[in-house]
Amino acid sequence: MGAYDIIIIGGGVIGCSIAYHLSLFNRFKILLIERNGIAGGASGSCDGILSLLSKKGGIQLELAMESMLILDNLSKSFPLDVEFRKIPGMIIIEDERYIPFMEKFVSEQRRTTNLRIDFLSAKETRGLEPLLSDRVVGAVRSTDNGQINPIRLTYAFFESASSKGVEVRKGEEVLRIERIPSGFRVETSCGRYEAGLVVLSAGSWSPLLSESLCLNLPIKPRRGQIIVTEPIERALNHTVLSSKYIVAKYNVETGKGEGLALEQTHHGNFLIGATREFVGYDRRVTSSALKRLAKTAVEAFPFLKELRVVRSFAGLRPWTPDGLPIIDIIDGLILACGHEGDGICLSAITGKLVSELVLYGRASFDISSLSLKRFKTSSAL
Repeated sequence: MGAYDIIIIGGGVIGCSIAYHLSLFNRFKILLIERNGIAGGASGSCDGILSLLSKKGGIQLELAMESMLILDNLSKSFPLDVEFRKIPGMIIIEDERYIPFMEKFVSEQRRTTNLRIDFLSAKETRGLEPLLSDRVVGAVRSTDNGQINPIRLTYAFFESASSKGVEVRKGEEVLRIERIPSGFRVETSCGRYEAGLVVLSAGSWSPLLSESLCLNLPIKPRRGQIIVTEPIERALNHTVLSSKYIVAKYNVETGKGEGLALEQTHHGNFLIGATREFVGYDRRVTSSALKRLAKTAVEAFPFLKELRVVRSFAGLRPWTPDGLPIIDIIDGLILACGHEGDGICLSAITGKLVSELVLYGRASFDISSLSLKRFKTSSAL
């Protein structure tokens, strides 16, 4: 049995960012436990779009903007190239029915932050993205967006944390968390460990682990399927989302829907996503979903029809009913989960916030709206 100051459960981008930020203080004995491999879950099966445009006005967008600044700085200091770059983002409006929704969405963003946003006509949109279909009726654009390699980012956090003394147990599944007088005991498939604090950052698996503490987390796995094409020369000037994607993202009544998320990676491949499906913990890709994704992408960018698909994959994003993550501390248990499709973008700021909660008992942002208490169905430890 090992004794630690802090145990972090989950080796995705959130858990590794937290490990990295805590390791900077060189005052804690930290253990990170991952059931598979680093970036073996959602962090290794997603796109690398750092979209500020897709974030709700208010705390979500404020945190995303701060996280972007941190990622920009970290990308220059990490030994590993995380393929970060600033690139404009665009939300194409494929149907006039979505214009009122986007106007309201952007109005709230402008009211709460200084994010630079422009509404574009159909002509202006195609002037900036000449390969777009004539079916697009307009777009929302911001130059404050970015792009990153999510797997490399996760490994950059992980390797930097490891170099600063964070211990790691890979291939160990956490079976149970229990409270003891000195803090917590974590039982895994390979042993038992104790710590004064536990950070639960296991993505879609977080609610399964919190059950042993009689804590109900309103998180569900939401499957997202993505297509990867062969690489070609640079053809896109933006990362691209569709207004239908934004509507689906914040459909709090059902959590269902699909839209277009498109990026051309550092190496020239196109990542085409993404579905939003409640299918439990099923990570399989389906031909029907891939056909829908391809059809949506080709309708927006007809040239994609000529590209060869090289692979496809699916990941489980930890969905919450209001589309916001849970970042909270409850009697020594720190919750950092429920980021759904925003984990990569919010990874840096989440690590910073959790380190502040550990060190000072409070965060530099007012994150009360991210507390577990906002959900009436949650129960206390």
